[in-house]
Amino acid sequence: VFGLLLVPLMWWAVVAALSLTAASLFKGPDVLPVPLADVCQRCLIAASPFPGLAQVDTLVPVVLFLIFPLVLSVVSVVWALHRRIRRRQANSAAAQRLHRDSTVADINGHSLNILDVRTPFAFSLPQKYGGVIVSEALCASLEKNELIAVLEHEKAHVDGGHHRIMAIVDTFVRPLSFIPLFAEVAASIPLYLEIAADDRARQVAGTPALASALLKIGQPT
Repeated sequence: VFGLLLVPLMWWAVVAALSLTAASLFKGPDVLPVPLADVCQRCLIAASPFPGLAQVDTLVPVVLFLIFPLVLSVVSVVWALHRRIRRRQANSAAAQRLHRDSTVADINGHSLNILDVRTPFAFSLPQKYGGVIVSEALCASLEKNELIAVLEHEKAHVDGGHHRIMAIVDTFVRPLSFIPLFAEVAASIPLYLEIAADDRARQVAGTPALASALLKIGQPT
């Protein structure tokens, strides 16, 4: 998962490197004061990965190539802050509804919220917004070891910070899903997180209990 999350960082590094390379290869109209432009030009020529290669005249000011990575970074930060605010608002609203409609119980050492719902289900929110939530129907339909497997699965999401990982994916990776590589990363990370949670449940409750619980929860209702 963390290896896949390096893809956006590498993408940004490639864009920055290509921008600086383009700035050293191209020559455009001066938009900076002449002394400053000359200094920048000499620095770019000295840092060029292709020394001695003649620059190509273009109509694009070179300074645009230099500031593009900075603009991209600023836009990414603003977008991330916007998404963070939206997520916190959504989680707070969900937590308020859950606290109003659920009761808190301790099951096998797990403190969790139980909803009076006839459909068997379980999910989790970040710990500060409620943690693990299950329905009464789930508790009634599963054997003890099966219920432990489900609770360990959801607790693995909470303890492993999987919500934060998915927040990063939704903020920086999913908007670029029109790129095939990013689409694959956005599709793969949730599956790996589910595998990690299943592995935690398997280690605690055993494979038969986990498989049985998944089969029961997956039955059409």
